[in-house]
Amino acid sequence: GSYPITVTATDTGSTGTGSAIGVAPGQAYVIAVSQGKRDSVLVTVTPPIPPAIQFDPAFPTVRVGGAAQVRVIPLSASGRPFTTFTLNCQSSNEAILGAAASGQSCALSGRAQGRATLRVVVNGAATQTVDVSVDPAPYTRIQVVIRDTVRVSEQVPIQLRLFGDGNAEIPSIGRSFVYQSSDQTVATVSAAGILSAQREGTTRITVIGENGVQGQRDVRVTRVPVASVVLLPNQIVRLEAPQILRVAVLDSAANPLSTTGRVLRFVPEDTTVVSIAASGLVTPRRIGRTRVSVTVDTVTAATLLEVTRVPVGAIFFDSTTVTRLPGQTFQQTFRIVD
Repeated sequence: GSYPITVTATDTGSTGTGSAIGVAPGQAYVIAVSQGKRDSVLVTVTPPIPPAIQFDPAFPTVRVGGAAQVRVIPLSASGRPFTTFTLNCQSSNEAILGAAASGQSCALSGRAQGRATLRVVVNGAATQTVDVSVDPAPYTRIQVVIRDTVRVSEQVPIQLRLFGDGNAEIPSIGRSFVYQSSDQTVATVSAAGILSAQREGTTRITVIGENGVQGQRDVRVTRVPVASVVLLPNQIVRLEAPQILRVAVLDSAANPLSTTGRVLRFVPEDTTVVSIAASGLVTPRRIGRTRVSVTVDTVTAATLLEVTRVPVGAIFFDSTTVTRLPGQTFQQTFRIVD
């Protein structure tokens, strides 16, 4: 026969059968009791899988160095939003976009300019994606960072610091800039921001951002100090042939320095023996010796200079034989070679 059965479920008025309605994800026992007898069954309530997921805003953006929230809205088949659900948020490129679940939203953090895909998982199964644009944060000031003084022939990278509202520093990665030098004969700047010092002087470096904001810095270019000047000892100059006096200008590491733009001052002790131009050209005046000094910046060196004739190598008459009568004179030419 039939016996009344009490079912500890949502529908407690059922007889012989019992029905239960899942209220929340998890596990629970359904227990049936009749005339002191009872039995139970373990029921697992799984989370509902939404057929659709929406984002608010529909097209998320975040600035580099900034943060944003994207609300996730799972919808039932009838279009009703879920009130409770589990959420996982993932970024396709963590270097550009950071993403983490925060309640029923995804907390986004902009790390670098670019685009990344936000992927959400609702109740462990339903997924949806949306593209997120990470835009550069606006800046209102550019600080040009470089040494005040650069030496000739040096190549120095220019660093930039960007600042926005409230003097907050903003990353410069991924942005474009134009570099200018007010005097390119003093220093030039490459498109990559490398300053190349050309000669002594001062130039103003201007950096222009893609939004028109400018930053400037004056740079002074100086020469590498002369540590020593070397003259070849006991140089010999032929009386018949002017020549250049050989000079080496060195820095503190004994590296040769260019003499371009430097003043070399040559001083012979005896100007009757030689005269020396600013270019180092020695013009012999007579046979003899004299001490010669050269000063570059504030460094001086000296050497002994000797003026000699070109040694005679041989003498050749034009004719090898001459015939004349007694008392006659004759004239014969000859050549002297070295």
